[in-house]
Formats: sequence, structure tokens, C-alpha cells
Amino acid sequence: MTQTQVQVCIPMKSKLSWIFPILFPFLGFSQSIQGDNSVCIGSSTVLTCISCGTPPSSPVSPWSSSNPSVATIDINGEVNGLSAGNVTIIYTDNNGGTVSTSFSVLNKALKPTYIAAGGLPVQYCVGEQTTPLTASNSTPGTLLWFNDDGTPTNTIFGSSGAPTPTTSIADTGTINYKVVLDPYNTNLCTSDTLIIPVVVHNNPTITTSGNTTICQGESATLNASGAGIGGTYYWNGGLVHNTTVTFTPVINTEYIVVGTDQYGCQGTDTTLITVNPSPAAPTTNLSNVIQYCLGATSSAMSAVASSGNTLKWYDINDNLLATGATGPVPSTASAGSVTYKVTQTNGTSQCESSALLITVTVVNLPTISVVGGASQSVCDGSSVTLNGSGAGSGGSYSWTGGISNGVSFTPTSSSSYTVTGTDGNGCSNTAKVTVTVNTPPIISVVGGASQSVCDGDSLTLSGSGAGSGGSYSWTGGISNGVSFTPTSSSSYTVTGTD
Repeated sequence: MTQTQVQVCIPMKSKLSWIFPILFPFLGFSQSIQGDNSVCIGSSTVLTCISCGTPPSSPVSPWSSSNPSVATIDINGEVNGLSAGNVTIIYTDNNGGTVSTSFSVLNKALKPTYIAAGGLPVQYCVGEQTTPLTASNSTPGTLLWFNDDGTPTNTIFGSSGAPTPTTSIADTGTINYKVVLDPYNTNLCTSDTLIIPVVVHNNPTITTSGNTTICQGESATLNASGAGIGGTYYWNGGLVHNTTVTFTPVINTEYIVVGTDQYGCQGTDTTLITVNPSPAAPTTNLSNVIQYCLGATSSAMSAVASSGNTLKWYDINDNLLATGATGPVPSTASAGSVTYKVTQTNGTSQCESSALLITVTVVNLPTISVVGGASQSVCDGSSVTLNGSGAGSGGSYSWTGGISNGVSFTPTSSSSYTVTGTDGNGCSNTAKVTVTVNTPPIISVVGGASQSVCDGDSLTLSGSGAGSGGSYSWTGGISNGVSFTPTSSSSYTVTGTD
């Protein structure tokens, strides 16, 4: 600040108006413009004229600048620096008297720049290790650091080094640090302020969900959340970067997931997957019937479970058919093989065993027939032998009517007989035969039972009574209806078959 002594020029308007200013210095008063004699570009300061004459009436300003492109001054004496340079600031009172002073507008030092990697804002996570803030100045001088409220950091002048941010939970949010350059060149002003925002982010709270209790051989699917949009997850059990992962541990295993949010802050969660052992497969019940004949009456299947366990019955496609000791009843409506599965479930952990496979076979019945056909005849008093067929090798036959297969018998009347054939699988079927007992024809010899012929003559013998289609056979080597010459008296017997 300077005070300027000036010579006052007084117009000759009245005795008082010129006598008082002339006497003014002698009375101990000095007119001067007081205030800063310089200002930075873009800044302002207020000047005051001490012991100066009365200002002109408003709106005429008593103040003026010799170069308004360098600095302007308003009616209240506020000087605004516009460009670097020197001007004269003049105060003119209402009588035309003037007081002046020299005034300078100074350039500002170049503002510091932030040079650390990552740019602004500076970002940390809670608990992360920090380093001192950094700034660079191209103009020689001293960097002065301040807190957001303008108080210096570290020293009263803020010049003993940059501050080091802290990252406690209480520091979460944004804290602005300020740095200016105080130039060594006295013809430069302090630089504009570089604001360095430091953001401390809370670490994300990572949580895991999913099935944490499984049975041996099963898989567990875990889901992680909490890292927010753009977050990633890293699992130790498979080293995968996925939100959802599937693990198949063989023993109780802990899995740790590290979630990283968009700011690089991390949180972890640990999940224990408990693996319960699965019981052994149930064992076969030896009383199970696993082969049936077509159409036979079947019984419910069974298996042997461990104490406290529950059986579950499935078809080959794993559709549940029954639960408990009583299994499904196989169908015997069609021939073929059907496989069933049976498991046992632990009563505590509900873990299910591997399956015991039970295959039930339904076999076709044998096709039984009677050798010689289903209708046979025999002459009264003659024997007949009946045989069944179709039971195969090792098969057997039983007959109604008290007869035996392949054993001759003499029926006394026409009757029907049923044979039951049983094959090697134990499957049976039946066939029926009707045996007709026929009365024998009455046979006679044409010409009578006693006939004669001269020695050397021929004779023709013919049977009668066998009916149409019947046949005759003779003893003695002769043929029915064929002449022959007997050499001696002989008896001949004819058999007629109707």
C-alpha cells in the first residue's frame, strides 16, 4: 500500500474554495489514495481517497483509470484487473481537483496440475494404504496446500509437503484438498487454486446364497451379490469370475468369494458346503419274483433297506412309482422285460443312495397242441395213445380223464380230454382233443362163408359191409375181388375197415 502526496489545482470560484485547499497541507492534512497498489488479473481491490474533496453527484464517478483495458474502477473505488500492465488511478472531486496513484495489474502464476496416475478424483477404499498427494508446478515457487475449509495442511502456511489422505470409515465420502503456487517472482500473483477431490469408498458387503448342504455326488450352486453394477466375483473353489458358480465337493469344503465393485473396492464372504454321505444301495430281497408267465398274478416287489432308511421306487426313466417297503406290482399283461430302480433315503440327511436295479421278465405261454389233431377216433375196444406237443425240451404234459401222455389206453366211449403243457419256464397252456369210439362194421363174404371150387379152377373172394370208402384185406395172400386158384381146401379171413 502507498500514500501519494499530490498538488491540488483549485478553480477560482470563491474565497473559501481556494483558501481552504491552500491551507489544507499547512493544517496537517494530506490528500492520498490508500489501498493495494496492485491486483491480479481477474481479481479486484477497493481504493479509498483520504482527505479528498467532495465527489461529484451521482451518477458521475469520481474515479477513473488511465487505461480501462488494463484495469477499471467503479464509483465505489473498486478496481478490477483485466490484463497485465500499469495504469494511473485518478480521483476527481466536484471542483475538478484530482488525486492520482500508480497501479499495477499482475499476471497469476500458472495453476498447479495433478500428475499422478488415475486422474481425478483420487479414489481409495476404506482401509487402503494411501500416499501423499502430488501436484506439479511449471512456474518456480512454493506449493501451498490447504484443506477444503481453507485451513493450511501440515503447517500454518501449508508449505511443508502435500497431505496424505486417511481412509478410515469416518473418512468415507469426498474430501477436497486445495493447492496453490506461491511464485518466487514478486511480479506474479499466487496461482488459481487446484482442487484435488479425494473419494473414500466403503468396501462392498458381499453375501453368498445357495444350497450349502448337499449329498455326496451332488453339486451346490452358489450365488454372490453385493458388488453392484459392474462388479466382479472371484471364487477360490474354481478360480472363476462369475456371479453364479457350481461346485461338486467330495468333503465339507469352505469357499471364499471376493467381490470387487466398480471402484476396485473389495469385500469377501465365506460359505461352508456340508457334504453328507449317501447310503449304500438297498439289497435284493431273495423272495422277490422276477419272472412271470403272461397273464399271471404278480405281487409287489420288495428290497432290503438299512435301519431308519426309506425305499423309493422308480421306473427306468426315474419317474417315482412308490415310496416305502412295498414296491410297485409288475404288470403281466404283455411279454417282455421291465427294469425298476429302488433306492434308499437316509432318514436324517435325506441323502439318497445309488439305485438297485430289478428286472422283471414276463414270458409268453407255450402253444400246446395234441399230436394227431384235436379230433381223433378209435374203434370200440381198440386202444389209443394221446401225446401233447409244444412244451419244448424239458416240458411236461398232464391229461384229464386219468390218462398219461404217450401211454395207450382203451376208451369205452367217446370223450374229450384236455392236456396241460408246462414249458421249462414253468408257464402252462392247454389243448383239447375229442376221441370218438366207433362201433366196428359187420363184415361178410360175398357168396357166403363156405364156398367150393373144382381143382384147377379159379375163385374170386370179395368182402362186404365196410361201406362206401371201406377197404378189405385177406389172409392167404389173396386180394379182395381178385381171382386166384387155390391148390387145396383152405380157410381165408377177410378184415373189413369202414
